[in-house]
Amino acid sequence: MTAQNSAAGQGAQAPLLEVRDLSTYFPVYGGALSTVKGYVHAVDGVSFTVNQHETLGLVGESGCGKSTLIRSILLLEKPTKGQILFEGQDMQAMKAAQLRHLRRNLQIVFQDPYAALDPRMTIGQIIGEPLRVHGEADAAQRERQVKELLEMVGLQRGYYHRYPHEFSGGQRQRVSIARALALRPKLILCDEPVSALDVSIQSQILNLLRSLQSEFGLTYIFISHALNVVRYVSDRVGVMYLGKLVELAPVKELYTTPRHPYTRALLSAIPIPDPTVSRERILLQGDLPNPKNPPAGCRFHTRCPFAADECRAAEPALTEVAPGCQVACHRAVRGEI
Repeated sequence: MTAQNSAAGQGAQAPLLEVRDLSTYFPVYGGALSTVKGYVHAVDGVSFTVNQHETLGLVGESGCGKSTLIRSILLLEKPTKGQILFEGQDMQAMKAAQLRHLRRNLQIVFQDPYAALDPRMTIGQIIGEPLRVHGEADAAQRERQVKELLEMVGLQRGYYHRYPHEFSGGQRQRVSIARALALRPKLILCDEPVSALDVSIQSQILNLLRSLQSEFGLTYIFISHALNVVRYVSDRVGVMYLGKLVELAPVKELYTTPRHPYTRALLSAIPIPDPTVSRERILLQGDLPNPKNPPAGCRFHTRCPFAADECRAAEPALTEVAPGCQVACHRAVRGEI
């Protein structure tokens, strides 16, 4: 069963993950006494759900808050406000022991496969560490399970005693994926898992992730700068700008009928592999505003070609404009652009 079909079949069920009005601010210190001078609004009032067995893609420029968002979901960064519900349970209200047990079901694959693996540990130790920490098995059982995981991700059992420096980037990312699978999680958060890899290897890792999703019924949140990559792996796509979620829609609708001006600009930059076909490129004016002092009203109005007075005065809410399609834009909601 494909991820798309599986996700569709889960429509009547409660979401696996629900994020409500999540914000994560980082203090900025200054002066002789290092007092707080302000806050960087890395994530600001983000809400969405993730259904079982689907892949939610997140796209946006560097600095828009994508990585901070998934680190906040895992509570690797402490959210400033908002709720994170996993299978209906409020993660922030849990005691340490409860949260530790819940973490078995939430794992992450980091962007850089070189920095994500401890060079002092063997591959067997790295993949087996989650099993050891959670007391899953004795040493002999862990070794057997780790070798099975190596085969699942396309590596040889004989790699068990090798060290990370003996592997290529693609192989290291396979090790990271095997480690994330060790506890059989329900949700894996992928923080640009192929951006550091050669193009020829990227497709192998993406196909591996899709096959593992089908085999184990996994759910993904997938971050990437590469819009074609997100289109290939995702069921729904969320677009972030300056800490805000500005559009959320099923992948087909978002790529064929983008509603937010920022989404249109992003999609216009996708290369077309046909020299006879041209696309009008939408070039945004100006730089990304400072997240320490975001603009009033719509945060995109300083770069938006359709901005009006209401955009500068009032912040648009993320509003459903079609089944499953939400956009945060005053004029797009009214169908004016």
